[in-house]
Amino acid sequence: MNDKSSSSKVRILQQEQYLRLRKIMHELSNVATGLLISAGLMAQSSPPSELRRYCEQISEAAERGAELVRESRRLLRQARESRA
Repeated sequence: MNDKSSSSKVRILQQEQYLRLRKIMHELSNVATGLLISAGLMAQSSPPSELRRYCEQISEAAERGAELVRESRRLLRQARESRA
């Protein structure tokens, strides 16, 4: 196998890894969005109580998760651009 062929295979593997990571980030983002929507709806339909407090905690955790997804996407994009 020559260097050009080996280099091409490495690039293909890196591209596949990048696409898999993007898919994971997308799915995690969907989870966070679902949690935010559900917790928000529960909090609105619940009287002020302990349940509402739990909904707020769920929302805060989902927001942190969404921020981690955004940061991971940014880092992934930077890593890909630095290899180009």
